Amino acid sequence: MLEMDYLYKTKQIDQLKKIVRKEGLLNPNSKVMEYGKQLLSRKNNTTNKEPIEDKSGIDEQELNQAMEKLNDLIGLHSVKSEIEKYKKTIQFETIRNQRLGISSEEKHRYNFVFSGNPGTGKTTVARLFAKLFKGLGLLKEGHLVEVDRSDLVGEYIGQTAIKTKKAIDDALGGVLFVDEAYTLAGKGENDFGKEAIETILKAAEDYRGELVIILAGYRDEMNQLMEMNPGLKSRFNKFLYFEDYTEDELLQIAKRLLEKEKYYLTETGEKAFQQVIAKSKVDEKFGNAREVEQVIRAAIEQKALNIDFNNLDEIDLKQLQAITAKEFGVDLELNAEDRIQISYQKLEKLIGLANVKKKVRDLVAFINYQKEEMERGIVDRIPSLHMVFSGNPGTGKTTVARLISEIFRDMGILKKGHLVTAQREDLVAEYVGQTAIKTAAKIKEAYGGILFIDEAYSLVSSGQNDFGKEAIATLIKEMEDNRDKLVVILAGYTDDMEELLVTNPGFKSRISNYIEFEDYTPEELFEIFVYNCKNEQFTYEPEVESYVKEWLHHRYEHRDKNFGNAREVRRLIEQMKLRLANRVQAYDIQGDNRRCFVLEDVKEI
Repeated sequence: MLEMDYLYKTKQIDQLKKIVRKEGLLNPNSKVMEYGKQLLSRKNNTTNKEPIEDKSGIDEQELNQAMEKLNDLIGLHSVKSEIEKYKKTIQFETIRNQRLGISSEEKHRYNFVFSGNPGTGKTTVARLFAKLFKGLGLLKEGHLVEVDRSDLVGEYIGQTAIKTKKAIDDALGGVLFVDEAYTLAGKGENDFGKEAIETILKAAEDYRGELVIILAGYRDEMNQLMEMNPGLKSRFNKFLYFEDYTEDELLQIAKRLLEKEKYYLTETGEKAFQQVIAKSKVDEKFGNAREVEQVIRAAIEQKALNIDFNNLDEIDLKQLQAITAKEFGVDLELNAEDRIQISYQKLEKLIGLANVKKKVRDLVAFINYQKEEMERGIVDRIPSLHMVFSGNPGTGKTTVARLISEIFRDMGILKKGHLVTAQREDLVAEYVGQTAIKTAAKIKEAYGGILFIDEAYSLVSSGQNDFGKEAIATLIKEMEDNRDKLVVILAGYTDDMEELLVTNPGFKSRISNYIEFEDYTPEELFEIFVYNCKNEQFTYEPEVESYVKEWLHHRYEHRDKNFGNAREVRRLIEQMKLRLANRVQAYDIQGDNRRCFVLEDVKEI
């Protein structure tokens, strides 16, 4: 009956009729049915009095406008659902109190926590909240006051309370929106941010019914803030989580932004935009709509650079409005399979590494098989692709890792396909508590690509207080939690890598791909020598060839675990270049001979 009353008072007669018809079919003799008939008959009888004046304080026009704008926003489905629930609850309580003659002086507290990444619509929804609560009769003004730490926290004792109170006074009758509220927690005991929090807590209690306060920020940081202060938990008990937009929703946002400026995306423009935004989306704190705005603004600026101003009169209107792949700097001429084949060609051009090349091709075949099984619904995800590269230095581990990152990108396994290299010093800090932070930062840098950890065994130390163990623990957790975001490759000497894997069982359970990089043969090392000389436009006399071959064979036969393979060749060439330079300067050699090695340049090495 309360719902019927509400529909009658707000003149939603069609909706009222539907309810009455439904009730007539289910319970034709019920009191609800009888009451509905009375309301409809009162509406149809022109001699009857006008409906009782709505004293609920609800402004239907303001309320409906706010909800229309909210529902017009792209995405935010869970947020919209929660807001609809709050709206109906408040409407019900307001009408119920009016009908039952309840006059409670105890006003409800409506304070919220908005959490999520930047650009997910938190400020926009807060502005609509102000209008919504005004429409519901809970706020008099319905305006939004947006602040952050700099607007609330002073530099000296006593300033913070004054600044915070001013912001609160400005927001009375509306919504106070505190962005990045977690920064108020501060970093030390003497931080004035805590004073701002206490002032906000007091206002949340003192100004019930006169003020709505929204604390906003990243999800994890906001959860930490709420845990730090029990007073926040008791006064801010309504939570809205703003999820990242999907790629389709981001495309809709892009189209809407372009439409406002009389542009549109072509078919190639759409594909290029999706490629660009997909790469950005892997970042933990992806900017969402803000990121879209930046990408679109850059494309429009590029459009201006692509226009030939000398023939402006010959350009039709569509060309002036179209945003294509060219504006995003994306080449769509090559499809994914073509790009994979190019990466394969690069792999095949590498000297030696026959075993490695086969392993890579086998791995790609396995991934393709798993993808097909996913399409059939047999499996729900591709197994972990983390790897161990074992072998001596200079055997091409980093080069192959970079090619794998490109292949995985083109296969759709990795969004960016970049390679981030790291060693112990990039992951392990000197003080307690810093290593996990340092390791996590390097891992996040690799999101969307490959994290290649060279000499990974160095993370294990014999000392009890070594922080390498903390780096390993952080790494193992990320390898499981974010296996869809990155691939980790652990690299190092074969024996040392086996010891590392034994040290922590977590590695073995997460790594199923092992590639052994064998030492180059003397013949392959000479091929590398020839390739590097040619690449740097150096030539050599015939006797140099025989001497270098003999030298490389000797180094190979007497190698140990520190044998540098291709690095040995590079060091040899660097020393030869030094001797060549001295000889050229001493004898004032001219012409092509300035870049020609002779026996003298290599014999003393």
